[in-house]
Amino acid sequence: MKKFDKSIFDTGEIDFSEEEIGFLINQLSLDTSLKDEIITIDPKTDLIFTSSDINENIINKKRAIKLEKEFTHKLLHFLREDEFEYGFKNRADLLIKEQMHINNLATKEWLNKLYVSNFNNPDILIGILRLISRQNVDEISPEGKTMAIGALSHKNPEVQECGIRVFESWGTLDSLKILENVEVHSHWLKDYLSKVIGNIQTEHAHFSKKN
Repeated sequence: MKKFDKSIFDTGEIDFSEEEIGFLINQLSLDTSLKDEIITIDPKTDLIFTSSDINENIINKKRAIKLEKEFTHKLLHFLREDEFEYGFKNRADLLIKEQMHINNLATKEWLNKLYVSNFNNPDILIGILRLISRQNVDEISPEGKTMAIGALSHKNPEVQECGIRVFESWGTLDSLKILENVEVHSHWLKDYLSKVIGNIQTEHAHFSKKN
């Protein structure tokens, strides 16, 4: 049976609501890896400890809450106002780069949640897709790939196009496999999709010959 040393979840970084405290404690209770552990929340350092170590799941969850509370409005503003120009990083790029450096897992979870909650807003989806297309595919995966795949089935053709562009920018064999199984209906999208598939195939064939 797990014992909670205290339920004070506030410390300088995040002010938790009663609902958030309840959620986090519930997550701890469900975590079978913490069986018979003693949970300690240190109000001075804002860290949650088990009797053996810091619980990484809780750290990630706290970071995701902080991102949602403090950075969502800022990111949406940047996506609406800033241009995405080849070779130049805008404010959204810099924000995500910084947050990915602090906590990669929490940042991807936050972006994915923001993407899903705005699936009826093509402008925001396009902004997020442009943003993830400029990230390293290995660092942004699997959430980045999932978001791009979701874009391919969106009813808005501009969102579909942007989904294709994400995989085009990554240009990996995995991207090729995904695009080869995509079905689009407008003629211009079909032409664009075929062109991207051909370019990725050519690039990898050329690489294979060189090696």
